[in-house]
Amino acid sequence: MDHVPSASSLIVALIIGVSIGTYASYRREGLFGQIVPPVLAFISNFPYIVTALLLFYFFGLKMELLPLAYTYDPSLEPGFNWEFISSVAKHAILPMGSMVVVGISTWVFNMRNAMINVLGEDYVTMAEAKGLSSYKVMSRYAGRNAILPVATAIAMAIGFSFAGSIMTEVVFNYQGLGNILLKGIVARDYPLIQAILLILVTAVLTANFIADLLYVWLDPRISN
Repeated sequence: MDHVPSASSLIVALIIGVSIGTYASYRREGLFGQIVPPVLAFISNFPYIVTALLLFYFFGLKMELLPLAYTYDPSLEPGFNWEFISSVAKHAILPMGSMVVVGISTWVFNMRNAMINVLGEDYVTMAEAKGLSSYKVMSRYAGRNAILPVATAIAMAIGFSFAGSIMTEVVFNYQGLGNILLKGIVARDYPLIQAILLILVTAVLTANFIADLLYVWLDPRISN
């Protein structure tokens, strides 16, 4: 469970960001395309720790909707049951949410800029001239080609996500890899530091490999 916030937040931010970026590019002349990107650009300037503190105050202290600390309720016995799993999920919402809020703008702008470039291509114009629906044009023609640069950025995002998780986990006292790494640095536990860095490097290399496979699948011209 230690890697839940950083890994899950990256996946959630990627899915939501790509979806918003795709729609914002296709409707860039409308209200949605003109308002959402500037708002996200403003939010993205907030450091991870500031966003975490804001969510901590409003949703934890002020509204008392979500738990403020720990990975799960300390009174529960860890096990594969609904009570424990729901407690883990509930405790992960604030740490994960703070990382999603900050990280989502990166994917929105990457996808939006790539989509704007692709939408001017002849094959997209031809697809629109055939009378295909907006969804098919965005997903099958423009989206599939525009997502290529995004796929290569996933590996780099893992490192930034892990760095952000350190601050976030400290605020919420969440026992994730970032918090454990920080404690290892303070205690000068070098074997622990080396082990966590090895996990991070392995994750980045694996993501790079998967991104290369996705690149070939998304653009068959590369395999030829």
